[in-house]
Amino acid sequence: QVAMTIDKTSGNVGIGTTGPVSKLDFGTSAANAKIVIGTYISGNLWTGIGMDVGSAGVRIAGHVGGIATDIGFYSEDVSHNWTSSMIVKNGNVGIGTSTPSATLQVYGSGTTNPFLVSSSSGTSLMVINNQGNVGIGTTGPGYKLHVFGNVASESVSGGAVVNLLSNA
Repeated sequence: QVAMTIDKTSGNVGIGTTGPVSKLDFGTSAANAKIVIGTYISGNLWTGIGMDVGSAGVRIAGHVGGIATDIGFYSEDVSHNWTSSMIVKNGNVGIGTSTPSATLQVYGSGTTNPFLVSSSSGTSLMVINNQGNVGIGTTGPGYKLHVFGNVASESVSGGAVVNLLSNA
């Protein structure tokens, strides 16, 4: 069995194959079904990129700082410390947190509007600010629900108080 092949003409490298068809080809045999490019930690824990035919797909996984992640995107600061910018763990997505406890958890440290929905042209459509106020048509909501524009409602019930403000 061939361990590694380097094609002199193309420069392609094959591991487990004698005819590499790309710059790095791991072959197609069952012995090459699992490929991991990364760092081994211990047991079944590793950090890196992997492909596994048995589980159908490409994985980006890690075990960083004692926290196992399914997919993690990290950024490095000037001190070369890695901080999570987005994590997918157990089906939950965390942005700004490495331990998401809901389907989508956004943590915006130090930002005025940690959650912002914009149109493709860059127009702000909806925002949730760091006080929990929701703004539709405004980026500076001053109330729990602040709508700039026309509003329609089928009903208001439960003794709710509705304040109507005029911008005229």
